[in-house]
Amino acid sequence: MIHGPQRASLDDFDSIIELANMCFTGERDRGGMLARWPHCYIREPDFMKNCLIMKDGSRVVSLVEYVDQNLLVNGEEVKTAGITAVGTWPTYRRRGFMTGLLKRCVSLMEEEGYAFSDLGGDRLRYGRYGWENAGRAWRFDITQRSFNAVDAPSSIQVVPYQASDEDIESVMAIHEREPMRLKRSQSLYRILLGRLGKQVWLAKGEEGVTAYVITEPAERRQTIVEFGGRNEGIHSIFSHFMENSDTQSIHIRSPWSHPLNLLLFRISSWWNLGTIRMIKIQ
Repeated sequence: MIHGPQRASLDDFDSIIELANMCFTGERDRGGMLARWPHCYIREPDFMKNCLIMKDGSRVVSLVEYVDQNLLVNGEEVKTAGITAVGTWPTYRRRGFMTGLLKRCVSLMEEEGYAFSDLGGDRLRYGRYGWENAGRAWRFDITQRSFNAVDAPSSIQVVPYQASDEDIESVMAIHEREPMRLKRSQSLYRILLGRLGKQVWLAKGEEGVTAYVITEPAERRQTIVEFGGRNEGIHSIFSHFMENSDTQSIHIRSPWSHPLNLLLFRISSWWNLGTIRMIKIQ
């Protein structure tokens, strides 16, 4: 018998992971959704209540999740949510389950005071529920040739993140100096910095860690998924990639007005301006 839409409980956790791995096979084949997206699947009651599900008996057959990701903008907190884990078992599709879950999700976010939510995916699919392409971010491609146009700093040491308390605190201190950032607990930092498939690099100068970069490496390419800190530190980390690996290009997205952009324009071979995610204002 079909039940839902309803909030998930701890008993549904394993079934949710099974469904997510089925829907996102690329992530499954690279280690699994739980290892690659651990901040989206946390076996805790307060987290599970934001997982909305349809069940057939004890099996979760359709899922939508809204994850708290509150923003801090110049010290002011904005309650926002990230929509993730949207999926339905193939044999249960075309029965309106996802429509019901998304409508319930929108209703709950309105009741709970979220300012807006964001997601990635097919605009034609989600536009009917109110999400639209929004935001502005620069997209830069840096090649060996373009990078060599500007001399990199030589006095900064680049080291891999070691998951020590000192390393975590250093990243926290840098991230928390950003004027616009996500609000994170120390435990969430630890989860994010330890994601499977991601690498974290630190730039150390005389004053300690001055910058960090989180990257998703692929063959001859580094995709930067998060960065923070001083320009010279980030520049040094990029230099480390170019000089000490088979990296031939670096891809990075940066907010419209970020101070790093001045450097990125100088060392990039190509750039454009695009939207960031789909946004729905509640």
